[in-house]
Amino acid sequence: MTRVGRRRGRPRAAAGPGGPLVVSLVATGIGIVALLASPAAVPTPGAAALAASALVAVLFACNVHAMRRALVAPSMLFLAALAVFHLGMAAPVALGIAEPALWLASADPDLVARAILCVALAVVAYELGCLAGWRTSRARPHRPGHDAAPAATRAPATRAAPRSGPMRRGNVYHSGGLLVAAAGAAAIVANVASIGAGRFLSASYGYALYAATDSRVLLTALYWLLPTSSLVTLVGAHPGREAFRALGLLALVTMLLLWAGDRGGAVSLLSAALVVWTATRGPLPRKLVVPGALGLLLLMPVIATLRQLPRNGLDLEAIAAAAAETSPVSALTEMGGSLRTLVETIRLVPATTPYRVGGSYLDAALRIVPNVGLDKASHEWTDPASLPPNHWITYMVAPWAYASFGGLGFSAIAEPYLNFGLAGVVVYFFALGAALGCLDGALTRAPSRRFLAITAVVFMPLLVTVRNDFHNFLRPAAWGAGIVLLVEHVHGDRRARARRARPPMAIGATEAA
Repeated sequence: MTRVGRRRGRPRAAAGPGGPLVVSLVATGIGIVALLASPAAVPTPGAAALAASALVAVLFACNVHAMRRALVAPSMLFLAALAVFHLGMAAPVALGIAEPALWLASADPDLVARAILCVALAVVAYELGCLAGWRTSRARPHRPGHDAAPAATRAPATRAAPRSGPMRRGNVYHSGGLLVAAAGAAAIVANVASIGAGRFLSASYGYALYAATDSRVLLTALYWLLPTSSLVTLVGAHPGREAFRALGLLALVTMLLLWAGDRGGAVSLLSAALVVWTATRGPLPRKLVVPGALGLLLLMPVIATLRQLPRNGLDLEAIAAAAAETSPVSALTEMGGSLRTLVETIRLVPATTPYRVGGSYLDAALRIVPNVGLDKASHEWTDPASLPPNHWITYMVAPWAYASFGGLGFSAIAEPYLNFGLAGVVVYFFALGAALGCLDGALTRAPSRRFLAITAVVFMPLLVTVRNDFHNFLRPAAWGAGIVLLVEHVHGDRRARARRARPPMAIGATEAA
């Protein structure tokens, strides 16, 4: 017997728990909103932290097993980062395995509990968005002549196969990315030469370096141009020497970012590189991913400790002592400090500062083109409420840090709350989850190298927004996509013109001397 009405050849939605999970998530979200609306019913910070951590763990396990999502899928990486940077301190403190930071010990427990409930609400909305994105994402047939990156499910091409069509275009990204990286390195060398190597090396890390030297070109090249070019190079690399060359550049840029103190940028770069590697060569084994993540958790607090040492005290003995005092728990508690900005935002908005009603997103969009949208220097940002969110929270909570070019960062959950309150948190994370869920599906359909490169250079700053604001996302994302298109247009067209200028030789003909 044949079934009537079934369409053959049409792919079905991805397997998963479906309805029961959606109903459970909606009920959980309604319960969280009810708790937030009733101050008397707010649980203790410890209970809220443990409940939110359990929720994240259950959803993560469900996505890996029931939904069959890879550990390094964009949606999974963002969920993991969201949980680590907002629950990394609260959960160990609730379990009694870590001491609370000074700000956490002195904060209002009700505010901390409300902030943790906001984290759980964001996770619920994000998971619902991911489920919607995964369900609506359908496999599409590959278009002939489409510039596709080598999918992990395809058989690898043999060495004897000619490099034509998609593979030739891929080499354009590799060589063009190397040229952009060379330009970034030249800009760094020129800026350091103008500063003076001795003065540059004697300055401190981070904000002290920025305050003591005119290092704008260096910071732009190091924190944006080199990471972007390394991802473009990796996208276009073929197996063999090109892949080793791309991985070497990626490792070098990561080490430079860690040396400069931009640990968040290094983690975001490696995460975007994992997305590229998975889309082109298949997922890495879990026996490599899990130890690598644990090693990174151990390395980050070591770097944080070494950054606080004076330059004349940095030796092998100090490095060994810093390594001996670190643990994954200390790394989690340090990264979990992003919860502070959410707690302070809930305290200040709308009691002290009104909702911005999308103002921070509009300001970030106006800053895509440098200096566009700026007022005269004497009038720009005189009102603290007009500052970018990461500067605003530092000015309001730690003015001494703001005066010395310091900063607290920000939070992916605090910014939609700053603009629209709880409704903004729900809508923003549902939309973000749906977008990343659709992206997960698109990356499994042999995407073009252009799509993969743009995805990588946009996802890298998006991951930074977990602990910062949209001002740190829109401009690098837009300019990174522009770099990809520029490399393809300029470098690709130049190579194509050079090939057309050489007429094909007839069989048996000899080349003129």
